[in-house]
Amino acid sequence: MSQGGGLSSSGSGTTSPLTTVGDLYGYDGSNARIPIGVDGQVLIADSTDPSGLGVKWAAASGSGAITWNVVTDAIQALSTQNGYIGNRGTSITYTLPDTAPVGSIVIITNFGVGLPSIAQHAGESIHFTASTTSVGVGGSLTAIDQFSSLELVCVVADTEWIVLSSIGNWTVL
Repeated sequence: MSQGGGLSSSGSGTTSPLTTVGDLYGYDGSNARIPIGVDGQVLIADSTDPSGLGVKWAAASGSGAITWNVVTDAIQALSTQNGYIGNRGTSITYTLPDTAPVGSIVIITNFGVGLPSIAQHAGESIHFTASTTSVGVGGSLTAIDQFSSLELVCVVADTEWIVLSSIGNWTVL
C-alpha cells in the first residue's frame, strides 16, 4: 500500500484494472473492473450476473428511494415511494394510491397550519396500533396537531396499510 492509500505494484506485478474515474474494484478470480453506473443507479447483488462479479448497477428502488414533494393544494393523490410535506394554511386531504404493491411506502409530514387527512378508496383500510379505519371511502386518519407525520406501508396489495411510525395525534374514522 502506498502512503497515499492507493495500490502499489512494487515487486508484485499487479496492475490496476481501473480505467475511469468512479470505477470500483471487483474480484472474479482475479482483480476486475466494475465500471461506474449512470446517475441515479445503485450497486446491487446479482448472483446471475454474467460477468462473474455478482453485482450490477440498477435503478434505485424500494423503501430507500423516496421522492419528496411539497403540497400546497387542498387535495393530493398519493403515489408510492413518495413523501409529502404539507404546507398549507387550510386542511389537505391526501388520498391513498388506488394500486400499491406490498411493501410500498408513503410518508406524510405537515409543516403548514392546515391539518392533513388521509382518505381511502373503496376496499382500503389503515391499521394504526390497536385501531383500524372503516373500510372504504368512509374511513380516514386526520391529524389534530400541526407538525404531525405518518409513514405507511402497504401490507395487502391495493387494500391494506399499516402505520409504521407516527408523530402527533391522529383521529381514526
